[in-house]
Amino acid sequence: MDRTKKITIQETDIVDSQSKQLYTDVCELIENTRQRTAVFVNTELCMMHWLVGKRINEDVLFNKRAEYGKQIVKNLAKNLTEKYGKGWSDRKLTHCIRAANTFTEEEIVYALRIQLTWTHLRSIMFIDDELKRAFYIEMCRLERWDTRTLDEKLDAQLYERTILSKKPEIVIKRELEELKATNITENEILPQPVAESENQILPHVVAELPWGHNRLILSKIKDREEALYYAEAASKLGWTRNLLLNIILFFPKKKLKQ
Repeated sequence: MDRTKKITIQETDIVDSQSKQLYTDVCELIENTRQRTAVFVNTELCMMHWLVGKRINEDVLFNKRAEYGKQIVKNLAKNLTEKYGKGWSDRKLTHCIRAANTFTEEEIVYALRIQLTWTHLRSIMFIDDELKRAFYIEMCRLERWDTRTLDEKLDAQLYERTILSKKPEIVIKRELEELKATNITENEILPQPVAESENQILPHVVAELPWGHNRLILSKIKDREEALYYAEAASKLGWTRNLLLNIILFFPKKKLKQ
């Protein structure tokens, strides 16, 4: 009798374990599908808004009359609301027009590829400075900012407080392109031999940091003392390569020391 009970308990444990695994697997399938669906829907909605704005612009520009433009937007909003319900006010259409005026097709496709939402774009589209817009788009990508965080950073004038904003325009463009191309994690960096000249610049931290960190510091920082400062900080605080790049590009060393 005791043996029968023992076997029954074991079988029950197996069933429970299988049920838990089944539940976990099905949940994962559902969540993955929901995430892909959300990304697809967001992409289609954002592109629709951009295309609507582009189409309105074509009509308004063809007639070349500002007053006509205001009237056509108002009439279009009224007709769309009658057909599709709320959500197509003249203010909404104005945002669509602004998006089409602000972002090129290449820019809007890139923004959607990195999964920015319409709310992200609506905040960014009112930034007149092209380089400033590019900065916030890349920060949203790298730091995974939600729209609330983005708005907080905009209100706090993060870009204006970075060292990057003080540099010449051509330098800003180059460094933003470098930032755009940066998507490498520590685990993806293969170790390489250290040149003797580089070993002299970073004598005691070369062995402690991944090779990619050292190469990044050496390519961006020419002053030996400053290079050592960033290397030691990265080693001590465990900065990823992306975070190290952001700090070097955007924040002066003196602010980090405070």
